[in-house]
Amino acid sequence: MTTKNLSIVIPCFNGAKQLVKVLRDIDTNLILDSNYTVRVIVIDDGSQDTISFPSDLKNHTFLLVRHSINLEQGASLLTGFQLCLNFNLKNQFVITMDSNGQHSVRDIPRFIKTIEDGNFDIIFGNRFDGKSNIPLVRKFILKLAVIFEYIITGCKLSDAHNGFRCMNTNALKHMCLKQNRMAHATEIKRIVKKNRLSYTEIPNTIKYTVESLKNGQSNLQAMKILIDLVKQNLFEGH
Repeated sequence: MTTKNLSIVIPCFNGAKQLVKVLRDIDTNLILDSNYTVRVIVIDDGSQDTISFPSDLKNHTFLLVRHSINLEQGASLLTGFQLCLNFNLKNQFVITMDSNGQHSVRDIPRFIKTIEDGNFDIIFGNRFDGKSNIPLVRKFILKLAVIFEYIITGCKLSDAHNGFRCMNTNALKHMCLKQNRMAHATEIKRIVKKNRLSYTEIPNTIKYTVESLKNGQSNLQAMKILIDLVKQNLFEGH
């Protein structure tokens, strides 16, 4: 039986309490075929609270990497991707997800099955087709972002800045992110088109709560990202 490897990369900044819930959820509810080895990689991005693992985790392997200062989410993902490449594992798949509890662990097996069965390089999540309780203002901003990202990257997708993704080793090798902040989500789509990686999107669930909205990307931050994308790509030509 061929061993398959799943690495779950989770950037975290000042979200220790919610991260513990996410890790326990993965440890308890992520059930894959017995030929899968699961590694969960948490990137502590210079948090001011104490990021640590609960002692009752037992079903998967959990690794913690710390940034001494806050480098932002794009840089955290790059650290996680480089670590995955350093493992030098065959049949490796990588899931990215947030630490604030918005993403559903139960979506992971479906993403893995889709990327394997369809022989895709990367799968993007689509919260609009999933069971997501998207706030109205956030929905409007995201729809604008979809249009801008299509113009900028050429990737035709229904969602933008969805942190839940799945990629294979071929895609992973190309993910040399240069955008340290939230614009990395658009950069990933550029990389996909530039390197002709095969991609698709499937529904995933994002659960918005008062706590997750507080710790996640605000509407103001999302709008600032849109403005930066327009300035950098339409007016400055890069």
